[in-house]
Amino acid sequence: MIQIGSVLMDIELEEDKLVTYEGCPENCQICLDSCPQKALDGITVNQELCRTLSNFKTGKGYILKKCNLCRRLCPNCLGILPGPETS
Repeated sequence: MIQIGSVLMDIELEEDKLVTYEGCPENCQICLDSCPQKALDGITVNQELCRTLSNFKTGKGYILKKCNLCRRLCPNCLGILPGPETS
């Protein structure tokens, strides 16, 4: 996983359409139930709780992610397939 802080561009970019669909399947709580830190409440992520377990610093000082259980178990972890409501 790569985290990009910013990208400098000297071209005009076209904006994406606003999302008009739900990202989670109805009544799905897999991520909420699987989080070992209980950092998810269904609305937001408690970053303080999440970072305690998810960020790992190597001997060389690199920060790696070691807990992404909520993302791995998510039924949409590989993206949401386009359908009539997502097009």
